[in-house]
Amino acid sequence: MPLPAPVLLTDSELDLCCDWLRDQVYIYYPVASSFMNDLYNTGCRPQELLDQTLWIYNSPTDVELTPLKGNSTRTFLEADLSASLIYAIQNNIKPYNSLTLRQLTSVMKKMITWFKIETVDKSAIDYGFRYNVIKKLHNAGSTDAAIQAVFGWSSSLMPASYYGQSLYIVGSLPTSTFYITDNSRNFLIDDSSNFIISQ
Repeated sequence: MPLPAPVLLTDSELDLCCDWLRDQVYIYYPVASSFMNDLYNTGCRPQELLDQTLWIYNSPTDVELTPLKGNSTRTFLEADLSASLIYAIQNNIKPYNSLTLRQLTSVMKKMITWFKIETVDKSAIDYGFRYNVIKKLHNAGSTDAAIQAVFGWSSSLMPASYYGQSLYIVGSLPTSTFYITDNSRNFLIDDSSNFIISQ
């Protein structure tokens, strides 16, 4: 059966998808929800969240990130970051129970078996959060200069390259219920065979 054609996501639908993802708990790697919350709240590149050496904890109101690609330092509040990430920064250990980006991305793919987020030419399963943060800032009235300052970019063209990017969904938008499937993507049912198991 062929996949449905990609459909353009509105900015609010993108936020719905990202918000839905961060609310899910994957039974085998529950710490993955902390990773997705950090992606949602910061718009960081996924690799930046996995390298605790890029971060410095100065105080609850001053947690510094030296971004990849030579961007200027970003500053966050402790309250905006997960306990897993803060603990890792303070103790110089790998966050999220040392899960790799491949493992964490795999968790997201297992959660969204019926929809995919992508740009015209590639998957945006983890970068979708970054696009979402920038689009929300733009839609809330932030200027390009303000967004550039938040992300530490040297180029003034970067904000528009993100908020102007079209994202697509293949499949249907998420619902408020997360159904558990087996490896063949069959819904699991309870012992009485009456109800689909959900979380």
